[in-house]
This record gives sequence, C-alpha cells and structure tokens, in this order.
Amino acid sequence: MSVKKSRILISTVLSVMLVSLGFLLVSCTIESEEIIKKKLELIIPDDMKGITEGIPEEALLDKPYYKITSYKFYKKGLYSAKADVDFYFLKKVELKIVRKFRYHRSKKMWERYFNEYRYISEAAENK
Repeated sequence: MSVKKSRILISTVLSVMLVSLGFLLVSCTIESEEIIKKKLELIIPDDMKGITEGIPEEALLDKPYYKITSYKFYKKGLYSAKADVDFYFLKKVELKIVRKFRYHRSKKMWERYFNEYRYISEAAENK
C-alpha cells in the first residue's frame, strides 16, 4: 500500500470516528420526554411528604394525593418541559397547594418556580 493511500485511509477512519463521537455526545446530552416526565414523577411524592410533614395526622386526608393538571414538552428553549401540580392533603379545610415546575435543559433537573395555596372550588374541581 502506498503512503498516499495509507494517509487517505487514516484520514477517512478518523473522520468516521469524529462523526460517530459527535452523534454519541449529542445523543447522551438530549433527554427524552419519557425520562423527563419520570423524573417529575419521582420528585412529586417527595414534595407531598414535605407538604404533609409536621401537620397533625387528624388534619390530613386519609390518603393525600396530587394531580398533574398540565404538562407541556418543548423541543427548543431554556426549559424542556413545564408542569402544574395540585396537592390535596387537608381534611376539613378546602385548600390545595398549586406548584409549577419547569425542567431546566442544561441542569437536567426540575425546579419549582411557583408555590401557592388556593381554595378548592367545587365547581372548578368537578369540570
């Protein structure tokens, strides 16, 4: 094999390796919508635990629960996804906590950016 053919072969192999490495890096840095939603589903129970901690047992619902009321996934931008979650936990007080979360694309983690107590309106809840 001539020196010229060897150089072409080496150059081609290196090019293929660099392109493959680029695809590998991109695929490792982009998280699927499914993985992002599963991460949300892991942190919500911890939030519920934090909400109910320190509240007397008799004031809590037998089984506090939450509802994901909104979930949106974005292909571009600073945030990959946003979610709204309502937490129901009190027995005799018609209140819920509304928390909004967003998934920070570069940090690869959910962050809470809104937390508010709201009265539960029977008409609104039964829609």
